[in-house]
Amino acid sequence: MDVPPPTTPDEAAACVAEAIALCEIPAPTGAEDARAREVARRLTALGLDARGDATGNVLARVGGDGPALAVAAHLDTVFAGLDEVRVWRDGQLLHGPGIGDNALGLAGVLHLARRLTGAGAGALRRPVLLAATVAEEGLGDLRGARAVVAAGGVEELIAVEGGDLADVIPGGPGSVRVRIACTAPGGHSWADRGAPSAAHALLRLLGEVLAEPGVEAVNVNGLASEGQVNAIAPRAEALLDLRDLDGARLDAARAALERRVAAVAGATGAGIALEVVGDRPGGRLPADHPLLADLLAVRAAAGLPDAEPSLQSTDANAALGAGLPALTVGLARVLGAHTLAEHADVSELATGLDVLAGLVARRAG
Repeated sequence: MDVPPPTTPDEAAACVAEAIALCEIPAPTGAEDARAREVARRLTALGLDARGDATGNVLARVGGDGPALAVAAHLDTVFAGLDEVRVWRDGQLLHGPGIGDNALGLAGVLHLARRLTGAGAGALRRPVLLAATVAEEGLGDLRGARAVVAAGGVEELIAVEGGDLADVIPGGPGSVRVRIACTAPGGHSWADRGAPSAAHALLRLLGEVLAEPGVEAVNVNGLASEGQVNAIAPRAEALLDLRDLDGARLDAARAALERRVAAVAGATGAGIALEVVGDRPGGRLPADHPLLADLLAVRAAAGLPDAEPSLQSTDANAALGAGLPALTVGLARVLGAHTLAEHADVSELATGLDVLAGLVARRAG
């Protein structure tokens, strides 16, 4: 494939229109079916054989058989319970929850599909697998992207996100999410003083973890306990998020957490149970890898300035965790992601689309 021509204003406008249409189809993690059907319909209209897999992904192959370059954008959003989404436009700003994360990414894959079908599959030296994936967000644990990788036949993966145009994203941290539940008999805060407290045991355990997490980042949320202020808590729980680029460090931190649980339970008399509710792989593309070199080259050709590597968890993590080369390409500039005030500046969307098309041309053309 030759170097693709620059994205025209009409093509960028079509991409924006598709992003708005897709964003207005609610797709929280685990309920992406309606949006998936619409993506499949649009791929089929381009003459592609768009199929769903057992996980719920939508897949379309361009260029025949053999090991493929996968280009993936996730279908889901973080907005569970949001039954209606409306996008409104103010000049070059698109306002709507999920417009950048990841309706624009999906529209970018559809734009690429039009480019590839327009150029003809014969222009490819290796096939391209277009994937709209489920369950990228939160406790979805990259289920869709992991299924794409596990199915085999993928040599490299490019994750497409609506935001992050300014960033070079060669990898992201892995994470382990744990629910900690503490139990105790309870009692009166004065009459039964000194009795085991689920809340006290939880706070002691979390304090030890926060003081020496053993990983690059740790976060606590979902804190809750039962009872009144003058009652010893019979139950308390929290969610713990451990993140690191090094999978071995994550494994070691998980093992250390289990040892701490045993020690704190023994010292306090409370019962403590751990449940792993999320486990995302991580990794980083080597600095001298040709995939990264090609990305830097097409960014420079598109007039984007140099940028320090930004490590973020995306669908690319699924491939990196499996030992495959992968990185993330951003298409625009997004603010307020994961909030109802999310908005995307699409004034440079054509540049982002050029970077995506140029990188695919270098890797598969």
